[in-house]
Amino acid sequence: MLLKDPCPLCDGESVLATETVATPVIEGLSLVNDVLSIAEQVRVVEWLQSQVLLGRQCLLPGSTFTPVPEKYEDRKQSREMLQYGTYTHSNKVPEQMVGELPEVAPLPEVLCFVVDRLIELGIITKSQRLDCCTCSLYDTGQWIAPHIDNPMFQRPICIVSLLSEQHMVMGKGIVCTNGQCVKSSHGDLVRFALPVGSAVVLAGDAANVWEHAIPPVSEARISLTFRKLAVKGPERDVEIANCSAARKTYRDSRSTNGSTQAKEKPPSNRAELMAATKARKLEKARKLEQSAHDLVRSGHAETFPSSEDLKKKVTALDGQELTAKPNSSNVDSFRNITQKLPATKTNKKFCSKCPEALLLPMIADAGLGESRTEWNINHRALPLLEVEHVQKVYNAVARQWHGTRYSMWPGVEDFIKRQPRHSLVADVGCGNGKNMPAVRLAGSTVLGSDFSSGLADICAERGLEIKLADALNLPYRSNVFDYALNIAVLHHISSETRRVMLVQETMRVLRVGGVALFYAWAYEQSQGGVSGHIFEGSDVFVPFKKKGGLGEKPSSGSIGEGSHNAAVFQRYCHVYREGELAQLFQKLLWCSVERVYFDCGNWCIEVRKCTNEPQAQLPLRATSANQLVQVRSWQLLVPGVLCACKSVQCRFQ
Repeated sequence: MLLKDPCPLCDGESVLATETVATPVIEGLSLVNDVLSIAEQVRVVEWLQSQVLLGRQCLLPGSTFTPVPEKYEDRKQSREMLQYGTYTHSNKVPEQMVGELPEVAPLPEVLCFVVDRLIELGIITKSQRLDCCTCSLYDTGQWIAPHIDNPMFQRPICIVSLLSEQHMVMGKGIVCTNGQCVKSSHGDLVRFALPVGSAVVLAGDAANVWEHAIPPVSEARISLTFRKLAVKGPERDVEIANCSAARKTYRDSRSTNGSTQAKEKPPSNRAELMAATKARKLEKARKLEQSAHDLVRSGHAETFPSSEDLKKKVTALDGQELTAKPNSSNVDSFRNITQKLPATKTNKKFCSKCPEALLLPMIADAGLGESRTEWNINHRALPLLEVEHVQKVYNAVARQWHGTRYSMWPGVEDFIKRQPRHSLVADVGCGNGKNMPAVRLAGSTVLGSDFSSGLADICAERGLEIKLADALNLPYRSNVFDYALNIAVLHHISSETRRVMLVQETMRVLRVGGVALFYAWAYEQSQGGVSGHIFEGSDVFVPFKKKGGLGEKPSSGSIGEGSHNAAVFQRYCHVYREGELAQLFQKLLWCSVERVYFDCGNWCIEVRKCTNEPQAQLPLRATSANQLVQVRSWQLLVPGVLCACKSVQCRFQ
């Protein structure tokens, strides 16, 4: 069970005391702090993130998941949504829609728990129990226009805020420019903060007369809007009439004031429609060409189709919609067009930006406590992004991956040759073990570790010493290895905090005087990269086609079907810019950076352990054994390296 009494999300801990904070004096408006504790927020957000991953793959019922509509993408006037209990579209409910009604999933247990908490705190009564929820997941810069919630929903409406503190703006007849609320045509414009874990309650005038809006958010945010359809009757009819009158007044005011929210007049005849369609396509082609030239100027591509090529493609596609995939940028749209052109090295390996909301430190295992110390400790636990888009992907493609990764990079080979014979070596994140035979040939003993069971199995079959373990929780004692390899691991770590922890953990197991080599994928592929990839940003998804994979049940890392009977898996990567790798070691004063260089599209760094790790920087014990990757041993020829009980949990003893 995900949830259980009395407090399933924090293992029976007492509920935090609530505090009503100062808010604008608007009848029916209230704001309550600390509705959910930190542990409860983590659990809810983690679950929502997993559902978004499923929704993007069309694995949720009906219209439970809604991507950002294409028409709103450029101006960021929307967000991804999960809807439970009741479907809404453009502030309309099923009763106001025609045709087949969209299906959504019922309110899940994790959100029922939040409703129970609202009742427990007296924010709503049992008779007002809310049974539907719209979960909005905002990326940086996204915003919601001023509106009054559909009066067919009973009042009050409760909105719970998660992930980051943002602002709500309320007014009567709010006028917006590029998402910013600039004035209210009927009175004051008020703005107030929505703290993380708080709930804002809209009833009375606050829900029926005042509009509310969310300006462009400064960082990722999630809101849970809990509502319930009102029962038909005189009371609902009165509210509908009042709201309709207010909404009409505000629409008229915005039209008079020339608000940016006013809609363009639609074409009146076929000739105008065709002209408007052609103009729209040419404008889109112009923007896509500009995006292409930006990539060329930044050094991430060699050549792109010219303006004339794009115009010819637009002409060839006349009568068809040049649509982009949900949540894609102009560069993604350019990719969709160039995929129809003859394949070139510059357009085959485009890596799209990872959604910002997925980069938050949400873990894929329960057990967090409420203290900030435990929150920091659990950065060592695997985030959901790394589970779904790294670990599960490598498990699924291990065999095919093994067939393509067999050559050492020159810098790695040179490093191994420069090390003394008879060394004890740790290959952290060894993958299929491609570098381990060279260590053996150099006269040393090497122990590999990787968190992918699929790749670990391949190492075992090759007769290599291998442990199934997380690179942030190595099952080794401190100060035992003469040197270490950490090749192509850091670019799969999703936060700077965890990257520092990873390099610290590799350096921990080295003896004083030992040296480690780190490789991580470089953003600057134009400097000599061999992969031909084009990165849209520093945090990206890199596609991998698994041949003959369509018959398999996909993991969350699989986002679609490729050509030639191949399943497409998206690997998360953080690609490093020049100087970024060395910055990870700035706080490790007991280590010394000896060399930084570029090799085969990777930034590389050699680091030596100068003294023992200070006690204050020793890794902290995790709060739950379930948060650590299980260790599996096939053979062990080197005594005294593992903890006495060969358990990850005992490595601190």
